[in-house]
This record gives sequence, C-alpha cells and structure tokens, in this order.
Amino acid sequence: MKNTIRWGAHLLLIHLYFILIVWLAGYFPGLALLAMGVYLVIIWQAGRFIAHATKSSSLMTLGAIGLFAQLPGLVLAGACLAFYLYNISVPGDAAFALQLWHTPFMPLLTFVSFPVYQGYNLYFLALFILPVFYVLLLWAAGRTSSGQEQSPVPR
Repeated sequence: MKNTIRWGAHLLLIHLYFILIVWLAGYFPGLALLAMGVYLVIIWQAGRFIAHATKSSSLMTLGAIGLFAQLPGLVLAGACLAFYLYNISVPGDAAFALQLWHTPFMPLLTFVSFPVYQGYNLYFLALFILPVFYVLLLWAAGRTSSGQEQSPVPR
C-alpha cells in the first residue's frame, strides 16, 4: 500500500509538471505535440520501471497506482458525468478543471472533430475516458517490461 501511494504520487507529480509544460509549449507550433509525445513515453517507461521495481505487472497493482495518480481526474470526471447524466448540480468550474487536468492529452484531442449529440458535446466523453486510458497505458507498459533494469526516463 505504501509503495502504491509513493509510485502514484510520483506519477501525479509528473502529470502536474506536464500540465504546465504542454500549456507553455502550446504557444509554439508543434511543440505541444512533442511535449505530449514525451509525456506518453515517460509514462510508458515509468510503467515498465514500476512493474520491474514492484516485481508485479498485474492490472491490480499498476491499476491501483494509476488510479491513485489520476484520482483528481476521476473525481472531476465523476462530477461532470453526474451533471450530464443525472442533472445533479455541480460547480461550473468542474468542467474547466477536468479540461485543465487533461492538458497533457489536449494536443491529441485537437485532431478529432467531436460531434454534438442531443445537445451534449461528445468531446466530454473523451475526457471521461482519458483516466482509464492512462491506467491501461501503465498496465500495457508493465506487461511489456523485461527482467532488465529499466530507467523511468528514456535514454
């Protein structure tokens, strides 16, 4: 449990740094895509490193670490989903905070044209799915880890 929280906190910190990095890189053409690519590579390598360090590539272990790292995004996605599905009152800043949380993935989402269905923009569905994608990315990276020592940062 202690290691799960520790690894999740490391990944949470990486995510927070990349929110700032991708936002700043957005001012320069193409650099935001590069920053997003670097983020995905770092998350992939971190998943491999964590699987090697914990000697477990199970969905349970890496899923718990990924869920801890994406807990703010999951809470915000749940709040926004409750608003859209059940019309429960949620502060208006929750949708903004959810978009801000997914800033590292925004360059990828700009290439997709999302339709509007019954007054709801399907763009928000992509935001609800991204935390699950993050956990699956960690798990897939952990499943491909070899017995060799891996560094969380690509060389």
